[in-house]
Amino acid sequence: MHNFSDTVARRTPARRLDLNAILGISTPSSEVMLNKAGLTNTMELLRHEAMVTSITIPHALARLQNTRHWGIKQLRLAHRMIFEPIYDWAGEIRTVDIQKQGRRFADKDRIEFLVENAFRKFYSVHSQQRNLTDNLRRMSTQQISCAFANLYNDLNLVPPFREGNGRTIKTILTAMVRQADLIPIPDHNAAMM
Repeated sequence: MHNFSDTVARRTPARRLDLNAILGISTPSSEVMLNKAGLTNTMELLRHEAMVTSITIPHALARLQNTRHWGIKQLRLAHRMIFEPIYDWAGEIRTVDIQKQGRRFADKDRIEFLVENAFRKFYSVHSQQRNLTDNLRRMSTQQISCAFANLYNDLNLVPPFREGNGRTIKTILTAMVRQADLIPIPDHNAAMM
């Protein structure tokens, strides 16, 4: 018996649907994220990001110093301040599911819940009255390191943005630690290069 769908499948060349190109995230011929500089080479974009973020991260840290409550809103603000000169979508939560090296990250529809939950967990364990600075100052260096490592891990497992998650999370955590005036922090940009 002849199956029409088998014939069509054999005659129709396989086409790869490039969701990133459809969503305007990358060009059809490249995996490089669409960017304001129009760069299409990965290494050129990485160098451009490094140059720009070496300027924007310190500015973001300065603007975040007076933040009293940390959550998804502040994470988005930090991402926008750091990456707005590079990407039109800076500060926007990703709208697609992503994976890296075969590992799928948090579902796009759960990002806001997971980020807020990570901060809630951090606050509930380390700051009953949300007076984070006083509570952190009562903790040992090891407890502080563990608290921030857990928050970093929880946020990093989500990741909320298409690009720049690690730098954004590190910027937020650096601002939190500096705000509490706990321990000296080395220059953020030097540590990232």
